[in-house]
Amino acid sequence: PHWSLAYPPYTEQLDMEAVWRRCVPGRACGVETLLLSPEDQILNLCLHLVHHNGSAPLLWVSELDHILRQQQTTLKWPTLLETAHGAGVGRLVAAAFQRARTMCDTPLPDGMLEQLAAQRAVRPSLASAVIDSVNIPGKESLAAWVVLKGWRAKWRYAGGLLFPSPEFMRLHYGLSNRWQLVYWYVKRPARL
Repeated sequence: PHWSLAYPPYTEQLDMEAVWRRCVPGRACGVETLLLSPEDQILNLCLHLVHHNGSAPLLWVSELDHILRQQQTTLKWPTLLETAHGAGVGRLVAAAFQRARTMCDTPLPDGMLEQLAAQRAVRPSLASAVIDSVNIPGKESLAAWVVLKGWRAKWRYAGGLLFPSPEFMRLHYGLSNRWQLVYWYVKRPARL
């Protein structure tokens, strides 16, 4: 489960209380629960696709195309547009829609791409960096560090990131002896 539909550096700009209000009752894995509204599900798919950029599998583009076709006539497009603009992610959503249209010939309402792309991003240089960036190791960790409030939280996060528990190191790197652990504790900060 995610605690936000957006990714750093946009996590705090999305009104999650409104997302919760728009949730609809449904079933997941045989359990009665709340599901994202179709508009929020599309927003999340778009942001996930753009967040992973070039490393995103074609399946994700296909899923976006599928839900847009399935919900085309019932989707509350003004709600989607308002939510994207409110979070400052209109350009990101437009980039995902454009990718789906290019790869799958996804139908979109007339002017939708233009309305999304025309929005002045809250952080235009960050929006461009997210859209144009390659998926490099540590990108998500750095973005999360940037949005943390206060230097104390930043230092704690950086310390945990650079020097995680020995159990994490053994599992993550498949280590089997103490000397490998020492080696990776030295190598990890340089890698990050």
